[in-house]
Amino acid sequence: MLRLLQFLILSILAAILVSWLAKQTGVTTISWAGWQIEMRTSLLVAGLGIAVAALLLIYRFLRMLFLWPGWLGHNWQARRQKKGERALSLGMVAFAAGDHKMARRQARKAEKLLGAGLLPDLLSAQAAHAAGDAKAAMRYFTVLSKNEDTSYFGHLGLMRLYQEQGKDAQSIEAAHKALAYADGLTPAAIRVLAEEIKSHQWRAALDRLSAFLRKDKEGLSSFGVQDGLAPGQLNDPSLLAAHLSVLLSEEAAEGDKKAYLERALEYSPRMIEASRRLALLATDSQKKSAIKRLEKDFKAFPHSQLADMLAKLSGDNEGQFIARLGKLAQTSAYPDAGHLIAAEWALKSGIWASASSSLAEISPAGQTNTYFLLVADLAEKKHKFAIGDDSQMTPADTQNQYTGFGADSIGEKEQALKAAAHAPHAASWHCRACYQGLIEWEMICPSCSVLGQVDWCQSGASPPLAIENKDAG
Repeated sequence: MLRLLQFLILSILAAILVSWLAKQTGVTTISWAGWQIEMRTSLLVAGLGIAVAALLLIYRFLRMLFLWPGWLGHNWQARRQKKGERALSLGMVAFAAGDHKMARRQARKAEKLLGAGLLPDLLSAQAAHAAGDAKAAMRYFTVLSKNEDTSYFGHLGLMRLYQEQGKDAQSIEAAHKALAYADGLTPAAIRVLAEEIKSHQWRAALDRLSAFLRKDKEGLSSFGVQDGLAPGQLNDPSLLAAHLSVLLSEEAAEGDKKAYLERALEYSPRMIEASRRLALLATDSQKKSAIKRLEKDFKAFPHSQLADMLAKLSGDNEGQFIARLGKLAQTSAYPDAGHLIAAEWALKSGIWASASSSLAEISPAGQTNTYFLLVADLAEKKHKFAIGDDSQMTPADTQNQYTGFGADSIGEKEQALKAAAHAPHAASWHCRACYQGLIEWEMICPSCSVLGQVDWCQSGASPPLAIENKDAG
């Protein structure tokens, strides 16, 4: 549109000029080398205009002849570039679709048309790797590793290849070289982390894992066995970090043990072992602070081991201690689990009213098999009290002034036992890697030998889930 407007304006101006010249009647005389030429001024101006136009046409024609070879070459190169880019695109699509044969064919075509470069070489390397041609893949990744712009991708590819071939030393070496070009949560960094754990470099592993947790905790879930980790090792990276902290506390000087154990609980409140060890470290003068710490940990994650340690340190009598547990359970992150522990202690101590009160606080979501077994135990005691059989009762039992004990207690027991058979299992020690149940906490799972995956969690799920619901028992 703009060009059309320009043409119209120029045409109008030219018409005006021609009209003006036609009206001119003057004569121009030219004397040169004894010659004298006279002509109308309008004709002279018109002739000069035609001459200038002819010269411009000749110039453009000669310029076109001179530039023609270069234009042809540029056109040919452009078409070659376009074909190469198309081959590269098709190769990437084929690779993504899983047609590795087509991907390699298109990669070779792109390399021929475009020459060596980041994308053609990378596609060739990836396609060769996927097709099982380790020799070709090694060659391409080596080329990429020697280029400053592509060094990271080259070393990363070599790391994968060496790992697949069982050449751990070369794989780790390539991973360290890749780290020089890309920091943060990368496959190379995870490969180094896996090796640090495998070779018992606990401090280095914890420092690296801590950095990952600060930057991108969710991103850790995308890594697994293919990155050199044991199965399930990053199912819960915070739990792994807590285990590493406990490990380092065993090797640390006496003055540093406490710091590592506190750090473990910062990573994961479920690290009950760290809380237990902290309580064991407490001196007589530190008992008050140790009790506060245990109460804090119990509210964060109620567990019978924490209750046992709290009972030893508090010096409470049975009634006082059960009341303490009940108060802690009320404000706990998992109140059902806290009330269940309080009920166990009350039954063990023979304080039935407190046991009944604690059981009544447990929501339907927290009614596990353990809950119903406690209900059955309480019902049995109620029945014995009703019939006057106190031969198996403690002095505390016989002092219970609890109304409602009747002959129907035996029916309550049977009903509770039936419910227990169908209720979900209460939380217990399980390995998150192999799902194996354990009697007690272990640093390393005795079944699958994976570090840092033994956790207090509910069974019946695959993998078992830690207590997540505040109303879960």
